[in-house]
Amino acid sequence: MRKILVPNCRYAESPHDGRPLFCDVYVLLNDEGEMLWHENLFLADMAQRHSILTAKSRASDLLSFVEAMQSLGGWSHVTPQHMTGYIHGVLHQARRCKIKTIEHHVDTLKAFYNWLVTKGHLDIEPDFDWHFKHLFRKQMRDESAYQPAQHSFHSAYMDREQFEHLLTGVRGASPFIVARDELVLKLGYYCGLRAHEVLNFDTAATIRAIKDAKMRNKGLWAAASVWILGKGNKEREIILSPDLCERISNYVNRYQKNPFQARIPLICKSNGHALAGNKHASTVYADACRAAGIIRLSRQGFHCLRKCYGTNLVSDCMRDGRDPWVEVPRRMGHESYDTTKQYIYFEALLNGRSEVLSRLRMMDSRYKALQSNHKGKRASG
Repeated sequence: MRKILVPNCRYAESPHDGRPLFCDVYVLLNDEGEMLWHENLFLADMAQRHSILTAKSRASDLLSFVEAMQSLGGWSHVTPQHMTGYIHGVLHQARRCKIKTIEHHVDTLKAFYNWLVTKGHLDIEPDFDWHFKHLFRKQMRDESAYQPAQHSFHSAYMDREQFEHLLTGVRGASPFIVARDELVLKLGYYCGLRAHEVLNFDTAATIRAIKDAKMRNKGLWAAASVWILGKGNKEREIILSPDLCERISNYVNRYQKNPFQARIPLICKSNGHALAGNKHASTVYADACRAAGIIRLSRQGFHCLRKCYGTNLVSDCMRDGRDPWVEVPRRMGHESYDTTKQYIYFEALLNGRSEVLSRLRMMDSRYKALQSNHKGKRASG
């Protein structure tokens, strides 16, 4: 894609003497050299009201945005999360734009979407979150966030619909590879596994647990409990949902001929041999994001699915009346109070649980007061 200057474009006639009026217009062309319709109409309007330098800078901003979003199908397919990913991930993290530069990009995008609504090309402007200045605050703590977009988890979070879209990006040379790699992503999102833990699932132990759970539930699919060796060589219990149990059982029945004859990993090569290294899950995630047109922030990898799981787990606890302070550390293997608090705090921001936020902030205030008193006593002593 590129922008070009088209000089002396006729845009009106003088009502005084009927003479034509001209202005220079910047236009955007796609990779085939075709003009982008809505973007160029917007730039034509900009050229009539602003200087050529302003028109040029707005065209550059819009070109940057269009290039980043072309895999989605254009501006009409951009969701609030895509826009946040573009501003936070592309402009701030990948390109390291200065605050004034990002402000200019945001102003251009605001003007473009406002123009789309004004001209009737869009019914209502999407609920984009334009905040980004918090990204420039050094060592901003998540507990000081008052909106979901200010929390470090926001750019990585996917709801279940967005996750299903991610699965459409899984590609492979055979049905086995597609089925295996879809399962890799599901183990991250629905079980909270780390990338290396995905490869630690033993097929035989997993199938036995699934069959036992199904038998206890009178032949119906049921949640199954499986133990894995996680971070720090510590065992952790993983709960497989009934849907995931059915998925795993069908996958094993179709693609693994002798799952009980040897220690075959659930996620493996087509011949049953273990995959080399621990980066397979990370590669699957990155490739699926690229194919599905999902903007991936720099350094954001498979681990973000674990963050999604933890956030959704807090929501499930709130819905079912379970204590997330007990359930989240147990399911995710947390040892630190602060780690669990991050998930509870972000979920409260995401779902507007004001009472939870107030309680957490009160806990923080009391903790800080105790620390201050303790330091004062040590100093006086």
